[in-house]
Amino acid sequence: MATHFTLLCYLFIIFTIAISQMNKSQKDLVQALVSNGIIKNPNVASIMELVDRKFYAPHFSYQDSPQGIGYSATISAPHMHAYAL
Repeated sequence: MATHFTLLCYLFIIFTIAISQMNKSQKDLVQALVSNGIIKNPNVASIMELVDRKFYAPHFSYQDSPQGIGYSATISAPHMHAYAL
């Protein structure tokens, strides 16, 4: 019983952290990537701000995670795009 409770508490904490770190716009997402040291080049930040992820990932667009885009395909997490640039 205690292990189920511990697991539920852990999941609640993870969910709470995830919600608190959700970005509300492309600019917020890019700023988070800069703040976390993923984007180091200002040119990369500028380019990433120009291409709004909401057009490619309609759900949780500004979350730094891969997203399903249909037909068993995904779009990579934004940090992967930043590393590629």
